[in-house]
Amino acid sequence: MEQIDRVAIAPLKERYGHRKFYTEYIPKLGIQIQKEGKSGYITQQEAHLLERYHEARGRGKEAAAELLANLERIPTHDESPTLEHVPTRTRTLEQIPPTQLLQLADSLPQLTPVARWLASSWVLQMVAMQQIVIIRSVLLVLLDREKLPRLKQFKARGFEFKRVDNRSSEEWLASYGIKE
Repeated sequence: MEQIDRVAIAPLKERYGHRKFYTEYIPKLGIQIQKEGKSGYITQQEAHLLERYHEARGRGKEAAAELLANLERIPTHDESPTLEHVPTRTRTLEQIPPTQLLQLADSLPQLTPVARWLASSWVLQMVAMQQIVIIRSVLLVLLDREKLPRLKQFKARGFEFKRVDNRSSEEWLASYGIKE
């Protein structure tokens, strides 16, 4: 997580209530807290999502349920075309199949901005855990960028991306949980 993009969770716990923060807000929104020493941090987008959820809860259970339903509208396996040309290196077979993750990445442009951000974060986590090689075009969609840095490795959204082949910038591996 880049220093500029992080928000301390201490004031958020006070605002939303310590118990609700950990038992309801964080789990329902699928937010991962990044630890640095005794302090915890989330991204600015996650903080914005927390505020939207808090406001929706203030309007009633139906508004909160509607917000959560909108965030969970991720296309199923049958709704997306298959991206068979992407090589994979899988360490754990019990995880979600790599082709399903890449199908989700292919469908991201059709989602709302918040749903796209959440889905792309989830895909990046799964890709990093399973050590799936990401092709350049998919990585551009996941990071919502037009181009990638001309480096052998770079950091973005709490991940470190390294080129698989030093001569080409077409295939990348992601590492999760980077301490900056």
